[in-house]
Amino acid sequence: MPPKTHNTCEALLADMVSFDTVNGAISGKADAEVELARYLEAVAGEMGFATERLPLEGESFNLLVMHEVDASVPWLMFESHMDTVTVEGMTIDPFKAELRDGRIYGRGACDTKGTGAAMLWALKQHAAEAPSGGGNNIAIAFTTDE
Repeated sequence: MPPKTHNTCEALLADMVSFDTVNGAISGKADAEVELARYLEAVAGEMGFATERLPLEGESFNLLVMHEVDASVPWLMFESHMDTVTVEGMTIDPFKAELRDGRIYGRGACDTKGTGAAMLWALKQHAAEAPSGGGNNIAIAFTTDE
């Protein structure tokens, strides 16, 4: 899925939910999170953030998204894993985010694609609103296999 401009955090989350990232130990699929990692790398780049791939075995990598304001100030790092548990027994389409009663349903919406989308969206807003050169450097690590 190619990256696109997101108007809301919910739209970003819906895109993230659409990726089948069921943990490889459960699904048997190697590199289950790699497509989502590539997608997030492109989205973060479009938002103006530097990214770095932290390689793992196979094609997988942990993704580091960075907003550096000043090399001399401390870093804050947040983390969100990209894998999910099985979809067995789900009564909705697990990879199609569904908004119902003010909540988003879909595999990973609350663990932890929801927090990952919220962190990236908050970083986007912070970078746009924070005074130039003020505050801490901030990084988000999107990790595979918890």
